[in-house]
Amino acid sequence: MFKNPLIKLVLLLLALLGACSSPSSAPSPPDFTISLNPTSLTVQQGGNGSTTLTLTPKNGFSGTVSLSLVNAPAGVTLSPTSLSVSGSAPVTQSLTLSVGGGVAPGTYNLQVKATSGSLERTASLSLSVSSAPPPPDFTISLNPTSLTVQQ
Repeated sequence: MFKNPLIKLVLLLLALLGACSSPSSAPSPPDFTISLNPTSLTVQQGGNGSTTLTLTPKNGFSGTVSLSLVNAPAGVTLSPTSLSVSGSAPVTQSLTLSVGGGVAPGTYNLQVKATSGSLERTASLSLSVSSAPPPPDFTISLNPTSLTVQQ
């Protein structure tokens, strides 16, 4: 086919280089995803509610993840505020939302934010705050309402 030995040599070298250089893909950086279950809570003023966070590490992610609430009204707090991840298995953590007695009743669209270094992931959470029941009370009555007593 090709009579020039130089062309044969060049074609052979190109074929060898093509066989040796396969496209290399850089390893994916460590990452994680989060989800909540349930994704909505109803809590009375002054009470607590809980949901479960599942954090799934990817590509060898490990370390401490900070947790916080986004769009929460004053008086709503989250605990715990961090969790530790090691290994490749998903990590589950029960989260408690505490609702202060002064938080106005209503529905709040919150997000739980998980942060580790430059990684930030969020999961939506709907919080319905209901009015606290009135404090216990009692009444007293007398019958008859008057008495006559002799000395």
